[in-house]
Amino acid sequence: MSNIGIATTGKILQGAGTGASATFSTATYPSTATGTGKVLIADGTNWVASTPTFPNTSASSGKFIISDGTNWIASTPTIPNTAGTSGKVLISDGTNYISSTPTFPNASATTGKIIISDGTNWISSTPTYPSAAGTSGNILTSNGTNWTSAAPATSGTVTSVSGTANQVAVATGTTTPVISLIGPYTPATYTAHGVLVGEGTSSIAALAAGSAGQVLQSGGASADPAYSTATYPTTAGSSGNVLTSDGTNWLSSSIQSASTFTPGIAFGGGTTGITYTTQVGQYVKIGTLVFISGTVTLSNKGSSTGTATLTGLPFTTSNSTTTQEITVSLRAAITLTAGFTWVTIAIPTGGTTGNIDECGSNQSRTQLDNTAFANTSSFAFSGIFTTT
Repeated sequence: MSNIGIATTGKILQGAGTGASATFSTATYPSTATGTGKVLIADGTNWVASTPTFPNTSASSGKFIISDGTNWIASTPTIPNTAGTSGKVLISDGTNYISSTPTFPNASATTGKIIISDGTNWISSTPTYPSAAGTSGNILTSNGTNWTSAAPATSGTVTSVSGTANQVAVATGTTTPVISLIGPYTPATYTAHGVLVGEGTSSIAALAAGSAGQVLQSGGASADPAYSTATYPTTAGSSGNVLTSDGTNWLSSSIQSASTFTPGIAFGGGTTGITYTTQVGQYVKIGTLVFISGTVTLSNKGSSTGTATLTGLPFTTSNSTTTQEITVSLRAAITLTAGFTWVTIAIPTGGTTGNIDECGSNQSRTQLDNTAFANTSSFAFSGIFTTT
């Protein structure tokens, strides 16, 4: 028996095997058990109680030990207990980790290759891709073998193309693909502001530009469209306006509701002593057209003498037309010369009065005068005239 002495606190006596004396360990051990679930762990010099705890019971099949940030616990998901087929990886099914259905490459590929699906498994791509982003605005283009970073084309010229009519050809250069229609070939130059027109199997035609306000009108199936001679308004105009012709162009014109005017009679331009039982006039103006109607009944024809005129028209007649005529539909107490059977009102250009004329078959119209009228003369009139 040998004396092995007294060791430092925490050391334990360890056997040295047959023929040798027991010795105290170099490392120390805790002298008391700590919290439940602690394990002995080396700190590099001695054995100490672990800071985290470990599970004290076995978990469900497939669980593994995982840290929760404080202790080691049994995992919530499970992992497979056997290795999958070569190339499989662990993938989540939303609850547990399972062996993937597709396989993945098990070795690194050539620089620039990417992992791509072949429809069944993930494989290394045949072409390579740039390993760094290109200049801002660059696009990926194929060189026939690999994908490269290249600046997009900004312009190019097609000198000739071949193919079927109505196809689109792409002429490719190093970095400048150019798109061109394939026949019929277009003109070398185009009319500024003109319109391109298809010509069947012939070259596309460029029409001349029209004048401001003209509209392009169809020429039918066998002729090119052409611009109208007349111009049209470039704006719709006020609500309720209509298009009216001035004889050359179309204008946006308002439609006035029925308004009134006061017609009267003058003899030789005078109205001395003339009084009326009825003076009624109405008109509607559409653009430059004026539709009028009215009735005049005298109660005294006065003392003025000379040719008879209708006064008080609501607008001045147009200077661009000849004398215009208004029909007298009814008359009473107006004496006509023998051979004359009806009365009309002729409105000279640029005036607001009309000459009251008698007319007859094979007779030259003659303006009536004061002698044809009585103190009770009456007539109704209606018609259309143009104004400025």
